[in-house]
Amino acid sequence: MADGTHGAAGPSRLLAAVPWVAGAWLAASAASQIPALQFSRIRSRDYLSLIPNWKFFAPHPATYDLRLFARGRVAGTGEVTDWVDVHPFASRGPASVLWSPRKRAEKSLYDIFSQLVQSFPYEDEDSVRTLPAFHALVDYCARRVRGEESFASCSSFQFSLIETDGFLEEDAPRVLIVSDEHRL
Repeated sequence: MADGTHGAAGPSRLLAAVPWVAGAWLAASAASQIPALQFSRIRSRDYLSLIPNWKFFAPHPATYDLRLFARGRVAGTGEVTDWVDVHPFASRGPASVLWSPRKRAEKSLYDIFSQLVQSFPYEDEDSVRTLPAFHALVDYCARRVRGEESFASCSSFQFSLIETDGFLEEDAPRVLIVSDEHRL
């Protein structure tokens, strides 16, 4: 013991256990995300809250993308411009995993889209146009259009909410709503 051989074995055993403990924690974390009863027991016994709850599996995952397009009416001539994507998807880099301030604005807009889409089966088209979410979308779209050079000579705009398959693009896009014209 005086030569230090027994004392050095303790820390090396502890270091050897770290990958096993980390692996067990990772496996328990992944298993607890599965929405099955036998896996929910893992979280019920996690008294120190060491197992994260990431909710990988949403109850109703989004299987489509919602896109917002607008076109303008040129003042004087009455000519209508082409449809323009006024909210293109922002490209994200590796740093967005740690810092993504635009994500809140995108989430807010997605929530507005979702509220409108959820109201379609229950409301007629005129009623949808009275919803606060619809008015928020008109305001958002007007602010985006005012900043576009292609709308500089326009006196009014119209927007459309489109549902697509997203990346796959297997089915044709579906028009959910086309607004009336709104003054700029």
